[in-house]
Amino acid sequence: VIANGATVTVGYTQSTDSSKLVKDVAGNAVATTSSNTSVTVTDDTTLPTISSVTASSNDDTYKVGDVVNVQVVFSEAVVVNTSGGVPTLKLETGTTDRSVSYASGSESNTLVFAYTVQAGDNSGDLDYASTSALVLNSGTIKDLAGNTATITLNDPSSNSTTNSIADTKAIVID
Repeated sequence: VIANGATVTVGYTQSTDSSKLVKDVAGNAVATTSSNTSVTVTDDTTLPTISSVTASSNDDTYKVGDVVNVQVVFSEAVVVNTSGGVPTLKLETGTTDRSVSYASGSESNTLVFAYTVQAGDNSGDLDYASTSALVLNSGTIKDLAGNTATITLNDPSSNSTTNSIADTKAIVID
């Protein structure tokens, strides 16, 4: 057993066969030389959290059929597993709120949810619907060490909320 924070020396002979390389959980080569390598072993127990929600789309007015790429930014890289279900983000879009499906970004710190404006959607400043707007739907969002992400969002209706879509962008849905 190697204790958390311990430094160990690993003897390693470099291989040209990629299946025999020593790799970390992200698939990166840890040792790439034929000499010994010191490795610090760390037990990552820190849960990834949501840093902000924004959009890569420009500040503008969007109409039926237009796509707004909403981004949920985490404190570290996360992996999305959709085999059980696809995560969604509920947006405040007027009379009918829209649940937007996860589109891309696994193994990075930024997940993209592509929102297509539909007839009847209306928002003077697009934002997510609530603190529980990100729903896993039996999918998972975890960091590279396997820690489950905390998916609670800042309260978008609070005057003191920062880092929501409406705080970072000026996106009008008309």
